[in-house]
Amino acid sequence: MSGGIRYVPRGDRLCQGAAEAGSARRVRAWAAELKSRRDEVLQTLRDEGVVIESVFLEEASDGDFLIYYMRARDLKEANRLAQRSRHAIDAYHQEFKRQVWESTIGLELLIDFDDFASIESRPDTRA
Repeated sequence: MSGGIRYVPRGDRLCQGAAEAGSARRVRAWAAELKSRRDEVLQTLRDEGVVIESVFLEEASDGDFLIYYMRARDLKEANRLAQRSRHAIDAYHQEFKRQVWESTIGLELLIDFDDFASIESRPDTRA
């Protein structure tokens, strides 16, 4: 897996995927594009029932890796909707995956807690 991408697909499970060696620059360009098109990204997440999407870049001695985590209300439905999406940002993302990712393998999710319900019921105390 030298020079790869660790990938976590939609849902509450983790995966690791290899990508082309030296792809960190391409990954950063992809991330910048998604950030610049935030409204489109958020709309597709809503359409797919995805509530969290987080991506981290790890630059390790054996290559660059992307840790990718998404949580959806229904993993199978989110995947089905993503495959059928007509959003331009989804087409861009699919092309990125075709160009950069070599393979994916599953990682075991050991713990995953959230307390969003209690946070949403608390008053905002930020100044």
